[in-house]
Amino acid sequence: MKNVKQMNIEGRTDVVKLNSVALSYDNGSLFNILVDKFNKYSKENHLDIELSIIIYTISNSSLNVIDYGNDLEHLLERGSEKYDIFFYDVMYSTRYSPYFVDLRKWLPQNHIDLYSSGLASQTCKYNDKWVGLPIIVNFSVIYCNMELLKKYNMNIPKSWNELFEIGKKIKEYENDNNELIIYNGLFPEYETAICSIQEFIYSYRDKKESPFPNYTSHQAVNALNMIKRLKNELSSDEIFKNYLISVTKLFDGKSLFLKFWFSNIYNPVYKRIPLVGNKEGVSGSTIGGNNIAINKYITDIKKKKAAEVVKFITSKEIQKELLIENGLPSAINSLYEDKEVCQKIDCELMQNLQLIPRPNPKFYNYDVYSAKFRNIFSKFLYENESAINSLNQINDLTKIYQISIDPHSSSSVGLVVFLIVIIIIIWMVSAIPFLFMRKYGAYFRFLSIDFWIIMIVGLIFIIGTVLPSYGKVTTFKCQLKFFLLSFGYTFYIVPILHKLICNFPEENKIIQWCKKNDYLFFVFFILLEIVINGLFIISPHVPKIRNSEGKLFETCYSKNTLGTVLWSVLILEKIVELIAIAFLLFVEWNMWETHNDIRIITTAIAIDFFFLILSFISNSVFINHYVGYFILSSVIPILFTLSNFYLIYASKFIKIFSSNNSSILTIEMTYKNRTNNIESGSNYNNNTETSENSRTPSRDTNPQKKFKSKILNYHYSSSSEFPMKNSSPVSFSYDNGIVPNYLAHEFNKYAEEKNLDIELSILLYTEKNSTLYVNDYGSTIEYLLRRGSTKYDIYFYDNMYSQRYSQYLINLEDYLSKDHIALYSSGIASETCRYNKKWVGLPINIEYNVLYSNTKLLEQYGKTVPKTWKELLETGKFISQKEKEKEKGTGDDELIIYNGLFPKYETSMISTRELIYSFRKKKESPFPEYSSQEAVNALNMIKKIKEELASDIIFQNTEVESIARILTGKALFIKFWYMPFINSIFKTTVLVGDKEGISASGVGGSNVGIFNRISEKRKKAAIEFLKFATSKETQKKLITNSLSYSAINSLYDDKEVCKFIDCELMKNIQPIIRPTTIYNNYDEYSTKFQNLFFEFLYENRSATDVLNDIYDLTHIYYVPFGQSTIYGEGVFIIAGIILLIIISTIPFFFIHKYKPFFQFLSLSFWLITILGLLLHLGAVIINYGELTKSKCQYYFMLLSFGFTFQFIPIFHKLIINYPNENKYSNFIRKKKSIIKEKGKNFNICKINNALGKNLLITTYIEKGLIFISMLFLLHKEWNMWETLKDVKHITAMIIGDTVLYIFYIISITLINDYIAKFLFSSLVLFIFTILNYILIYGVKIIQIITNDVSDIMFIEELSKYSKSTQSNISSDIVGSSCESKSKISLCSSKMTDEITPSKLDIYDINTSDMKL
Repeated sequence: MKNVKQMNIEGRTDVVKLNSVALSYDNGSLFNILVDKFNKYSKENHLDIELSIIIYTISNSSLNVIDYGNDLEHLLERGSEKYDIFFYDVMYSTRYSPYFVDLRKWLPQNHIDLYSSGLASQTCKYNDKWVGLPIIVNFSVIYCNMELLKKYNMNIPKSWNELFEIGKKIKEYENDNNELIIYNGLFPEYETAICSIQEFIYSYRDKKESPFPNYTSHQAVNALNMIKRLKNELSSDEIFKNYLISVTKLFDGKSLFLKFWFSNIYNPVYKRIPLVGNKEGVSGSTIGGNNIAINKYITDIKKKKAAEVVKFITSKEIQKELLIENGLPSAINSLYEDKEVCQKIDCELMQNLQLIPRPNPKFYNYDVYSAKFRNIFSKFLYENESAINSLNQINDLTKIYQISIDPHSSSSVGLVVFLIVIIIIIWMVSAIPFLFMRKYGAYFRFLSIDFWIIMIVGLIFIIGTVLPSYGKVTTFKCQLKFFLLSFGYTFYIVPILHKLICNFPEENKIIQWCKKNDYLFFVFFILLEIVINGLFIISPHVPKIRNSEGKLFETCYSKNTLGTVLWSVLILEKIVELIAIAFLLFVEWNMWETHNDIRIITTAIAIDFFFLILSFISNSVFINHYVGYFILSSVIPILFTLSNFYLIYASKFIKIFSSNNSSILTIEMTYKNRTNNIESGSNYNNNTETSENSRTPSRDTNPQKKFKSKILNYHYSSSSEFPMKNSSPVSFSYDNGIVPNYLAHEFNKYAEEKNLDIELSILLYTEKNSTLYVNDYGSTIEYLLRRGSTKYDIYFYDNMYSQRYSQYLINLEDYLSKDHIALYSSGIASETCRYNKKWVGLPINIEYNVLYSNTKLLEQYGKTVPKTWKELLETGKFISQKEKEKEKGTGDDELIIYNGLFPKYETSMISTRELIYSFRKKKESPFPEYSSQEAVNALNMIKKIKEELASDIIFQNTEVESIARILTGKALFIKFWYMPFINSIFKTTVLVGDKEGISASGVGGSNVGIFNRISEKRKKAAIEFLKFATSKETQKKLITNSLSYSAINSLYDDKEVCKFIDCELMKNIQPIIRPTTIYNNYDEYSTKFQNLFFEFLYENRSATDVLNDIYDLTHIYYVPFGQSTIYGEGVFIIAGIILLIIISTIPFFFIHKYKPFFQFLSLSFWLITILGLLLHLGAVIINYGELTKSKCQYYFMLLSFGFTFQFIPIFHKLIINYPNENKYSNFIRKKKSIIKEKGKNFNICKINNALGKNLLITTYIEKGLIFISMLFLLHKEWNMWETLKDVKHITAMIIGDTVLYIFYIISITLINDYIAKFLFSSLVLFIFTILNYILIYGVKIIQIITNDVSDIMFIEELSKYSKSTQSNISSDIVGSSCESKSKISLCSSKMTDEITPSKLDIYDINTSDMKL
């Protein structure tokens, strides 16, 4: 039970009663004395305070020190007011500090000063708060047996080494004294042990002023090793463990050196000295004792009264009384200078003590810490654990492991992750400038620049959440991490959400508001984050200690319910945002304007959901390793950032640097506002804007239609625009779009006048308002057409793309009159608008290159306009020389002689083509072959002109620079597109040629075509525009308004037209179109062509080499048939020989005596098998000559049918031979796309659609299943003697065929040389045919030739017998054990009725072959 001490103050009703509680290791007499003294003092001084105490002792309670500590903490945590004053062990100051008052607020400062300079500052203060004051202190000392020391003339030791040496000697001297203990250690299996350990390590510090050594220091290692040495050589495990032995020896005096708590009661043979150390003058003693504290939960009145109790008990007077009367040491250092005190106590000892408090674990319950500490030390002291390992484990009990970028830290993971984070951040930041580069603008149209930057900042915030994990975790870092994550995710996700809302197919007030107030939309979410994060200030995330396999590390956690609720609200908010985005992605899934972005974002959102779940799991599941926890918590934001940044932003760079940009460049067409913002270039354009299809709300005409149906309609809609009566063309223009704008404006006026009920709007892209170039535009248009998007009805396109777009455009002959087509059929339009006898478009304008000659300079030097390249060169050299000879200051330094017009883009292709065409032999001649001498001469001439009249820079100048030269007159000759009246000093003529009268002009211009997938109604509406735009009247207006030139030749006979244009020049132009029909992808061909030409023009390659390479771009190489080539003739001869061999052996089937050799198959099946071999052989012949689509079909058919013809008969035979009959065996018994490769081009057969590929795969699967089935049957029938040799031959054949098929696949996939491919594929087919022929047929011919007639007759009769008695023989053979020769003869005797003995004897020579 507990001991209750209470003193009543009689006659007083206003007395404040204070309750106190204490734990005592003895009978609690000290606490009773203190209570008595105070109550007496209170009564005498009329303090009106009555103090009572509850004392828990070992004798009256089952509580031990740990239970007592836990019980008190439980009361204090609950805010209990049961006790006002607490007496507690000094080791609990840290543990109880949150629950006790700061005594400085309740006690006079001079009272606190009594203790501030002594050990009390170590045992009573925590976080600069005086949580208690000591009532008594205790410490360890060494009791030295002076009798023994004097007996052996030994001095008191001053270090552990001296103690060890003295102890060792006296142990030897007192060897017969079994009761003597040399040194007790005092390491029992409870709290006292940790005191002994601490003071021992402290005694090994370097000097008296040194702090406590680090547990991993060499001083600590030496200390532990000395403890173990003392135990092993001077004592034993039992003595070191047994506390009672120490108590006994304290009184019986039978110990040499006894370490024990300070006591006034001990055997007089002992002298008390401070604990020794590693060095003389260095010591260490652990502080024990009790403190007194005041409960902070009691009222201020009680606190004030309790302070009187504390002040009394800890007063200098009472402490002196306890020293003198009870010999109890005090923490007031000044008392040890009092002579009266020193008469009762060894003040010198007290003054020489070097005290050390017990460990103060911040992150542990001290009792738990102490138990772990002692357990680790016990394994060292009493087991075999090393000092270093033990000390490392002890150090880990309180060491907080942190992630560091220091490469010398315990883990390099921190540095690696830090570098990864920094690299990713630098990468993301370095990618931002691309947003401001105009030429890349099309790639980032999904969001505005500011929203792109906001999104990237958000991702930087998210990956930045890794950085607060470095170093010590603090509340600030926890909040910072939470802030970065919260705002980062908002910065990242809100721009996407805003865009998707704005793209919603049906407008309403909310969507309109979002479009007009993008920043307010963003700010709304930011304010929401600020509110939530502001509430977190009330309940912040704080550091929490986690134990990682004995290693502590800190994480952030919410310490109360409010924080958890706020965290849940935030997560819920993010989930709602993700769900909203997922819904909008579904709704806008098929909108072609954002087709790629929608799919990329969908992937990103799916990944985000995954990481959200993974993050939740990582926060819920305890990761039991600090490095592992850091890696997981870092990997999630890193991968989240990487995946989202790559998918939504960085993936666009792959498109930027990719050669095929068609899909991503569609973004340019989608995100441009369809209102034409082109700068006007004529009087018309100053007053006209291109109209845009306005977005109209989708109105549900069926009120019963469900929400689900409406959403599905949105999902399957391919545009954010709903169908309207408007006709929507799309166009690209090199200028400011004058012609398309003019046509749209004029047609809308015309349609209104004629009541056509058609309105034309146009989406126009120019080099001013977009980053698209002609190649990009061409690829983008093809992408739209290929996808079948009906967004646009009419397409304006460069005339070089007629062949490329032909399959997507209607044949205008089906809709236009013959007279209208006839306007264009006699001119260049028949070449630029027709493909495969189909008019896929009509030209709205045409452009030609001409020569601008500076007549002012020509007249000045008496020269005329050149008519040949030679004249141009000579005139140019002459005038150039004259200009240089002029006196300084009078010549024109900026004058160029000839511009060439060979920039590094499509214009160079036109210039090169017209150059070569101008070197044809006569006007009527076709375009010269690239390998011809004319082409070589053309290239050498232009290089000569460049080197003598110009330079690389001048030839590479763009059209803009050429126009500038024309406008300023700073050129002698300029090759450029025809523009009349641009500068009067220039005369425009046709381009020169190799001979007078021969010229060439590249053709440019735009066609207009109609998409073939729009409705018939819209086609007819589009035809109305096309008829108007290409009519003679409209084309004439275009010329007379100086807008463009027409492809209608008859217009150049019109006198009115000739007032505005040089009709004679237009009639004399000799046009040459670009080679758009000779290559599948003209843009790719043009790029390769230009690169090769530039290698000649600007580098050192010869004209012949370059022209040969250009020729190879389109020339198809093949093995000719009927021409003298070694490989061609050789393969053909081998094929013929194999064919003759196979055919010549067919008659053997029909010779009766050889029939036994062919019993495996019937005659018809043998012929079918041979036919299959011949079909395979015939596939070789397909490889000769130019490959066509029909040849590809025949090739595939021959191989497919050849396989079937060859193997199905064998497959049939194996099935009916299957040992176990079944319903299947019983039933059977009864019943071109041309691909051009690099280098020298050659054709291969390739399937170009999904259906064909699926059919091919099905065929391969079919053949594979047949092979597998045959192998299964061959395995089952392996030992059937009737088909023994056939089975083995067929097995070898199938293995060989499998290998050959692998080689065949290699030949069609890996070989890129047309001769090697021809030879290899032919060789594979030859070997296949020969191998199969020999194994299933030829081997029998060999057997026929090598065997005599008797063998043949025997085989024939044996075959007959096997047919008649097959089931009996099979059962006999399988059922009997024909293992001996006698059994063989017995089995043979069954056949003697039909086989003569002589025949049997002949065959019996090799009975093993019968396999009976």
